[in-house]
Amino acid sequence: MPAFTAIPTPSAAHFERIVKQFVEPAWQQVAGAIFNVVVTSCQEQPEKERRMCIGVRGRRFASRRVLKVKGKVVGVGRGKNTAVGLTEEELKAILNYNACEAAPKILGPIVEKIFQDYAKIEVATMPVGPRLVVQYPEFEDEDFYLHCVFKITFKNGEVWFLDLTYSQFGFDSCWTPEREYRTLYQKRGVGAERDSCRPVGQNYGMYPPEEPEDRRRLNDHLRESLNFDFSLFCLEHDKNIHQIVNDGGDNGQELKALLEDLGECADNAVTHCREVEMAMADLAHG
Repeated sequence: MPAFTAIPTPSAAHFERIVKQFVEPAWQQVAGAIFNVVVTSCQEQPEKERRMCIGVRGRRFASRRVLKVKGKVVGVGRGKNTAVGLTEEELKAILNYNACEAAPKILGPIVEKIFQDYAKIEVATMPVGPRLVVQYPEFEDEDFYLHCVFKITFKNGEVWFLDLTYSQFGFDSCWTPEREYRTLYQKRGVGAERDSCRPVGQNYGMYPPEEPEDRRRLNDHLRESLNFDFSLFCLEHDKNIHQIVNDGGDNGQELKALLEDLGECADNAVTHCREVEMAMADLAHG
């Protein structure tokens, strides 16, 4: 990576610009590339109906917004949203549905490069209480949901959460101080002792037994491709991401080019994996 003049006093404010102007938009590019559902309709459950509904174990979730979504799983990279009249918040919630575990597996190396020398990076899983729920017909609302985020511990002791799929639960921001995040979003009555934290590298190989092998290969290929593309872009421009984001001399054109480059890289990686799966299927059938 190109040399970077050290920040005199690294702070969360500096990294907030990096996160909100680069990391989160980069993830949205990836989320769009791997989206696998053709959404045909989306309707918010009326408040009156929410108050009448009883969720898991007889609990009422009247305070939550519920987006009732209908669609068909069509395969990674083939998804699209044909529902009309949705807000930007609703579109992002659907796009990021159930993607919190994929985000650290795919963008882990890039996030580590951004925070290297300034903070310890971990992946944390914790129970959260959503403000918004994307609900497909085959699923019921839950009391709480396990959610996966980056835990960023700076050398001065500050801890922040980088939540790339915050929008799926209607949370306010992808970048939040630990105490505020736990107060606003963590399941009531549960503290940090319920977190499951692990190093970013260890997280790459952690999957439930039922996770399809093709999804594991896709995450690995995306991670390697995006990391290479990101490093190459910085090398060719003789800048690192801190300089690219903070340099306003080109009106953000360099940052825009990087995001477009990563979006194209993600699309190509998904296409490659689909072609590999098709070839393997053909071989299996003789």
